[in-house]
Amino acid sequence: MILGIDVVIGSIHSTMSHKNLQTWQGWLKYDKNFGQTVEGTPAGLRCIFTADPENIKAILASQFQDYGKGEPFHEDWNDFLGDGIFASDNQPWHDSRQLLRPQFIKDRVSDLEVFEEHVQILISAVANGGVEGAPGVATDGVGRGREVDVSDLFFRFTLDAATHFLLGRSVGSLEVLKQDFAVAFGEVQRVQNIIARAGYASFPCSSA
Repeated sequence: MILGIDVVIGSIHSTMSHKNLQTWQGWLKYDKNFGQTVEGTPAGLRCIFTADPENIKAILASQFQDYGKGEPFHEDWNDFLGDGIFASDNQPWHDSRQLLRPQFIKDRVSDLEVFEEHVQILISAVANGGVEGAPGVATDGVGRGREVDVSDLFFRFTLDAATHFLLGRSVGSLEVLKQDFAVAFGEVQRVQNIIARAGYASFPCSSA
């Protein structure tokens, strides 16, 4: 399709239908000449997509300083992430990293009690078949044999453990079905993912 609009439409559709993994696996099938790295120009924007472990290692670790998130990424995610470590480059990124460094000293990372607390809550939720209050969820650990949406539980576990570890207090989304912060956090990620995948076409939406 002209300008690769089909790629943009496909990526937005996969995000909205929760099929990102299947879509990217289809696009990045192994090729003997190019491995799992392809170049394209969806909506006129030059992009390089890769699932090659060596390329990913270079970008995230061994050659980290040679790569940045770039201004388009910062513009797409600024409303959500601001100028923090996840959306900035160069000095702003370094400043944010220094601010977070004390949170990841050895003594803190080795303190597994914080994570164990939420692991036990997670195990209980799996045994009950989901978060208490959801339709069909038990409260006595007899949810075995039922279908459980573990992606939702893992999202909640990550959010609870991260807020407890970094902020000193968990939002408790594994214990409260309609936890306002968890709902808002999930929704803003969904919207921002669509904006990022829409590329230039998202500018009117993201500036509105």
